[in-house]
Amino acid sequence: MKILITTEPKGRLQVGKHHVKIVRIDHGITDNGYEYFDCHFENHHGVCESRIYVTERSMNRIISLFKACHLSAEINETVFTDDLIGKNIMIENAFSVREGDQFIETVAFVGYKQYEEEGFLGCFE
Repeated sequence: MKILITTEPKGRLQVGKHHVKIVRIDHGITDNGYEYFDCHFENHHGVCESRIYVTERSMNRIISLFKACHLSAEINETVFTDDLIGKNIMIENAFSVREGDQFIETVAFVGYKQYEEEGFLGCFE
């Protein structure tokens, strides 16, 4: 197959706050048996991912993500990660470290206040 490359690949998002869209969710289970989902974020500046473990300890982070996307996430409520796809939020990329072929990133889902800036609906503190 012959392919003409027409765009440059997007780089990694730099450290800082970014308006992003959640473009993909991947699910998996670690070798230790912990469920997780990888949340893939993208904007015109670049991409980043964040792995979120489905554990009791991570519930605050999961709730923060759903609420930042204006989705309900209450105690004893079942939520669906596929509902996150296509949502626009503001994140804070704290750091990005390359480990072999993979990047390890710490991403915070910033705040719950709604605002509109240049037609973008997102959240911030």
